[in-house]
Amino acid sequence: LGVTLYDWTWEKGSEVSGNLNIQGALMRSCNPWFYEIGYQLYQEGFTQMIADTARDFGLGSETGIVGLLESSGNITNPDDMYGGGSGASNTVQQALGQADTVITPLQAAAYVAAIGNGGTLFTPQIVERIEDHSGNVIEVFEPQINGTLPVSEENLEIIQNAMWMVTKDPSGTASRLFQYFPLSVYGKTGTAQNGSIDSPHAWFIGYTDVQNEDVPDIAIAVLVEFSGEGSEFAAPIFRRIVEAYFYDYPTRLYAWENEIGYLDPYYFNPELACEDDPAGDECKYYVDLICADESDGEDCADYTEIYETAVEEEEQE
Repeated sequence: LGVTLYDWTWEKGSEVSGNLNIQGALMRSCNPWFYEIGYQLYQEGFTQMIADTARDFGLGSETGIVGLLESSGNITNPDDMYGGGSGASNTVQQALGQADTVITPLQAAAYVAAIGNGGTLFTPQIVERIEDHSGNVIEVFEPQINGTLPVSEENLEIIQNAMWMVTKDPSGTASRLFQYFPLSVYGKTGTAQNGSIDSPHAWFIGYTDVQNEDVPDIAIAVLVEFSGEGSEFAAPIFRRIVEAYFYDYPTRLYAWENEIGYLDPYYFNPELACEDDPAGDECKYYVDLICADESDGEDCADYTEIYETAVEEEEQE
């Protein structure tokens, strides 16, 4: 294909996933597994199967939501992709959702809802009904079916089980967040290249299976642009939404929220940083702050000397 492709486990120096079936590949988000599927399909003459299946899942076309502008996204046949490249190479990338594939969070929410409900694609709706000032129902907007996923009942169950494994199996890419989460959730992490030098887009899509008569189950799509990996940035937001929906409050803080209210012990006494670790980054940071305020001052000279001496002694050891 003219390009070398790697799995995320190799890039991170993690343990390889080993032999996998389709459920394991989804659970581990194993790139080479899907690379191979795309390549083999193309070589065997099914050159548009990945693209056609994506379209049948509602991707690359507007969902039909009323009252909001939306983009159709883009699903292109591998042989017709802008920018060239061989059809086989394009299919390999498209099988992973890369190449020139573009979908919207709304499309993702619609199709993951279809996975959860048994295969029916519904047109997203904002308004359920209209009532007058007395509470009398004037108009009800019934659910509108937009299509059916081209997947057998047996294969749909395989996909559902794989999404459960993502959150509950110890090897799942989101198990760190959901393995002991009391609510039943199914999901899939995603990390999407975006053609820039910045961090990739983080995705997490999924649905709940709580089966509470008073609180209907929901499907959610989370996209955090230019942030990093789906398991680190999008999955925590998914969990927060689920907690807010079912509990009305979060049960855990985001990592950055843990810092709210934390008093940096060095802030008002920067000299302590150089006393605790004179060659450390904290000391250097506060030396720079002191010198920025009084570059010709006595404190700047004293602490600069402390830091530089400590670094020199450390290098000599």
